[in-house]
Amino acid sequence: MLYQVTMVVGCIILASVQVVGTYTCTIANDDGFFMFEVPSLPVTLRVTYIGYSSQELTIADSAAARGIEFGLLVTPHQLPEMIVRPDEARRIMPRSFVVRGSGARLARFDFDQ
Repeated sequence: MLYQVTMVVGCIILASVQVVGTYTCTIANDDGFFMFEVPSLPVTLRVTYIGYSSQELTIADSAAARGIEFGLLVTPHQLPEMIVRPDEARRIMPRSFVVRGSGARLARFDFDQ
């Protein structure tokens, strides 16, 4: 069966689609379509995409599966304000180390370079 993941004004490309309770999953293509072969019905599909609410639909029979569309809604997440100051790196990372060259030797990071 071929299904489509949609939002209010178009398709959601690369949405993750999983058969709930299994490790079977795929992603929607550039047109928002995806396809699954399942051994038996009913099956519950979960569609997720960052920034959108997840949706689950149970497909009970092959007739019910025809023309199914998942409509995901935007879920806004307000993040707190963050101020980044380059000079604070000296205080935040006083013991940071980096790997230099092809060897496994660690060298102290020098912020003045």
